[in-house]
Amino acid sequence: EAFIETWYGITTYSRADEKLYSINLSNGNLEGTLPNSLFDFISLGKLNISDNLGLTGGISESIGKLHHIEELDFSSCSFTGTIPSTFMQNVSSEFYSTINFDLSNNKITGTIPVEFTRFEKM
Repeated sequence: EAFIETWYGITTYSRADEKLYSINLSNGNLEGTLPNSLFDFISLGKLNISDNLGLTGGISESIGKLHHIEELDFSSCSFTGTIPSTFMQNVSSEFYSTINFDLSNNKITGTIPVEFTRFEKM
């Protein structure tokens, strides 16, 4: 039986509960759009999909499901469109001063959602 923490790019909080803590698929030659199911892991603390120029399309409103996120690195992909209004809307207040977020080197347009004013390190 393979434990989830043995999967490439996956870290769990503990072997006992197997809740995902981080997903790191940077430089993974990923292509296409992000599946909405990626944001179903509400206990996720870190998500790094940087340096995947084949990732395209917009960032889903489903990203608002990530309540415990500490670090999001979506840099150097080919995302387009605007930052969803749900983005960071439900993040727990305990992470306001520690969250790190990188959307650099994409094709994002529009205004930054007002929810971002809650975070000290944006």
